[in-house]
Parts: sequence; C-alpha cells; structure tokens
Amino acid sequence: MHYFVETQACPRRLDEVQKIEEELVKNNITKAETMNQAEIIIYYTCSVTQTAVDRAMSRIEDILENHPDKKVVVCGCLPAMELEKLRKIYSGPICTPTNFSALSDIIHSTICREDMQQVNGIYDQKQQQMNIIIVKGCIRRCSYCAIYKSVGPLMSKPIEKIVSFIQECCEKGIKKFNFQGDSVGDYGVDLQTNLRQLLMRINSIPSDFQIFIEDLHPVIFLKYYDCFEKLILAGRCKQLMIPIQSGSAAVLSKMNRPIDVEELRKKLLSVKKLGIRVDTDIIVGFPGETEKDFDETVRMLKDVQFDNITINLFSDRPNTEASLMEGKVSPKIMLKRCMKLSEQGIRFDKDMLDYQLGHEFRLRKELRKYQDM
Repeated sequence: MHYFVETQACPRRLDEVQKIEEELVKNNITKAETMNQAEIIIYYTCSVTQTAVDRAMSRIEDILENHPDKKVVVCGCLPAMELEKLRKIYSGPICTPTNFSALSDIIHSTICREDMQQVNGIYDQKQQQMNIIIVKGCIRRCSYCAIYKSVGPLMSKPIEKIVSFIQECCEKGIKKFNFQGDSVGDYGVDLQTNLRQLLMRINSIPSDFQIFIEDLHPVIFLKYYDCFEKLILAGRCKQLMIPIQSGSAAVLSKMNRPIDVEELRKKLLSVKKLGIRVDTDIIVGFPGETEKDFDETVRMLKDVQFDNITINLFSDRPNTEASLMEGKVSPKIMLKRCMKLSEQGIRFDKDMLDYQLGHEFRLRKELRKYQDM
C-alpha cells in the first residue's frame, strides 16, 4: 500500500502533514513518488481567501476525475470552513486542523490535535532552516478572517521543549530557525507565559544560531519592541514578518486590528535601520477602504521600504464581520490600486498577486506591463 500527499496549505499545517505521514509509515504504508503510484491520496487544502478555496475545489475535482479508484482524503481548513460547498463535489473522508478521526480507518490508530506537540520541527531543505510551529490556534478576531474557527483554541509548545530542540539542532549543525504559528504573537497565553519569555530564554542558549519570526501581530511587535531590539543587536534575529494589513487607522479599526499607526511606523523604521529583513502583508480593497485610506497604506509602504510585500485582495470569508460590511470595493478598483503600487515604485510579491489576479480578473497580461520594474 502506498500514499501520496499533495499540499496547497500554508506552512502552519505542515506539522499535521508530517504527523499523518509518520502514522502512515508506522502502518506499513509507503510514500509514493507520484500520485499515480499511490492507492491513498492525502490532499491538504487552504481556505484563507476565495481564490484559495476556488483553486482547492478545482484541484479536488481534477483528482477525483483522474483517480476514481483511489482513496482520497481531503484535509486542512477547507473542510472546516466550507464543508457544505465541498460536499457538493466530494463525499469522501475529511480531516480538519482539530479533527483527524477520518484517518482511523486507514491507519488503525487515532491522531488528535494534541499529537502535533510531538512534531518538534519541519526541516526546509531549500531554505536550509528548521521551521518550528510554536503555537496552534488563534485568539485574535480580525473581522476579515475565519481561520480561527478552523484551527481551534491556543495550544503552545512548552518553552523548554522548544529550547531543547534548538539545542539538539545546533549540535547537528542546523543554525537557522523559523518560528511559525496561527498566532505567533500570542504564544504562551495558554501556558501562563508569553513570547517575550520564550525569546529571552532562547537568547540565553550558548550557541551560534539565528531566528526568523513569521506573522508577528503589529500590536505584539510594539508591545515587545525592546525584546526584538535586544535579539537583533545580539545577532540572533535576522528577519521579522509583520503583517500590517493597512496603513489607515480607520481601516485597521474596522479590521479589529486597532493600533497607533504613527508609533508603528516609527518602530518599523527603527528596526529596519538595525539591518534586518522586514516583510509584510497588506489587504487591498477592504470594505469601505477609500482612496485616502489606500494612500495612507502606500505612504507606509514607501516610508518603511519593506523587503517583501504580499498583497491579498479582499474576499468575503464565511460568517465574518467583514463579509457583512457595506462599501464593498469593486475588483476593478482593487486592480487599479495594485497598479498604483507599481507606479509608485513599490516592490511586492508579483507571483502571489498574479496568482490572485489571474484567477479573479483574468488580466495577467494587463497587469504584467505594470510589474516590469
């Protein structure tokens, strides 16, 4: 018996993928090199945007059509958030980030969410770094996001477990560590600790290594700025990914992400001067976003000069506050705003934007002339 895993999901779900693969191997089910060679297909999905949902649905249809005799298991956030839609094309077993019971018929054992604590890290051969998912679940309630409903309550890895693993990796010559999670900034709340305590403990490890921190909420960045500054000056932290989402205080308030925008700008400029890489995400076309609001985002991006910017086009997610808001921005205006970023000389992740624009607007050629910077 052979299995094949295909994943569309974000890196935060890769511990789940790894745990599932470990259990399959324990049950004498061998990993196949191609989907054609496997009897079992595990397809891991994402549903963070409508584009991701549409692509996942299309891919599931392709798999079912091309492999009608194989056992297909659909996993990830799609079955958790869009089950009714999924069931229109697929009636097979599903797994969500909080429920893996559908696998019990295949592996003859039970996987639960808590088992993900056993996955210390996932090595990224391409980046030559160890990805450590330090926390599962999210306590934030951003008005545009439904992912928190899929990923469950906060579940942090104990500090000493993380520290011990980093020490083991350093002894093996691994020197780069990427901290990931559904809500990295809220690490430790469930353990009566916090991200600052974790980082200070890690900074005390007497080894030569570097850490990168992904998806750090701007509020936490400001709250623990002194901690990040200390790590950077010590040569420990080389990269932060801080998703500002907007440079408009009014829009951020509607997103349920209120913050002192000028203080954030000041601290981002300060940390950039320390010589590290700083990346961000923004949402274009949030309901009610005016040209003035977008210009404030443009100003923030130009001032800070982020090393990488990922643009996400707003799309309604099921049962979110933002999906019920008035003042929806048209796709045409979203496109014009994306073009404006190029015209302003702001560099961004073109492939990710093209992924969304090519799907939603079918205007790849039109956009390309604005991307040749």
